[in-house]
Amino acid sequence: MKKKLAMKFMIGLLIMMMLSVGCSTNALLDYNNAVGKTEDITRGRMSLSIKVDNTFSTDGLSEEAISNLKNFEKIEMSMISSFDNNQIKSVNDVYMNLGGMGIDAMIYSIEDYAYIRLPMINGYIKINLDALDMSMSMDSSGTESLIRRVTKEWTDLLETENVVKGEKSIMTTEDGEVKVTKFTVSPTEDQLRLLLKKIIAIVRSEKEVLADFIQFADTDGGLDFDTLVRGIEQEIEEMEKITFNSVAFIDIDGYIVKESIEIHFENYDPKPGQVIKRTVVISQENWDNEMEQNIVIPDIAPEDLVDLNEAEDLFRNFR
Repeated sequence: MKKKLAMKFMIGLLIMMMLSVGCSTNALLDYNNAVGKTEDITRGRMSLSIKVDNTFSTDGLSEEAISNLKNFEKIEMSMISSFDNNQIKSVNDVYMNLGGMGIDAMIYSIEDYAYIRLPMINGYIKINLDALDMSMSMDSSGTESLIRRVTKEWTDLLETENVVKGEKSIMTTEDGEVKVTKFTVSPTEDQLRLLLKKIIAIVRSEKEVLADFIQFADTDGGLDFDTLVRGIEQEIEEMEKITFNSVAFIDIDGYIVKESIEIHFENYDPKPGQVIKRTVVISQENWDNEMEQNIVIPDIAPEDLVDLNEAEDLFRNFR
């Protein structure tokens, strides 16, 4: 479990880097402008998909241990959203597959509240988004330093020759073929491993800030900062091959219409229970940018609401 949290942390950090900066020289400026313009979209539709495929070494393991590992062979999350920030509302169709169990959910948000409908619950769970933001808040001064230092290392890598390539291309959509600019980021394994070592050193130096965040996120009290960082290092060292590739398509209006990140890990001499191969694929598409959205929020009466504690009991029984 601790290694899984470590990998989630590292993947999140890589995604953050990709969203923070872009490519080298003029391409770097073009990509950053597209990131900023896409992040400023006030209404439209988007899809997000995260898939993790794990192949484990099962030699010498009991049937029970093998069965437990099968729960983590495929981890998947996908979401399709329609949103309008001017009206402060959205509709989100979410699917998650965790531990071998698939869950569909509809999340409706309007102003300061979100309503979650799960198939095993005959009703809606109401969440106060303002209260949630306050409970999850943390001092941003330390994290700004972390992001700035990590971003500098990532930018230095992107400015290295042959890491980034930009080219004119054609992308096929439901409406036909459209002209786009295609950006690819493909560092060598040596460059990637050096970058990861530098990031780990930066993370260690920002222990005071990150330790508070980890303490907040770790609900069962079984993880601390040093354990997390050691887990990341061990995971990287065990992987004898690591590849990273990112592709982004920018349309004629300057929006990122499609972006994907693929990370591959391979361990050629795994111990029983360890990962032989792990593939992480993250993809996002944006369309109907700044077009009027028909967002329908269902009428939810007070009797349709389910208490959060009651919902947890129902969910536990469902599993």
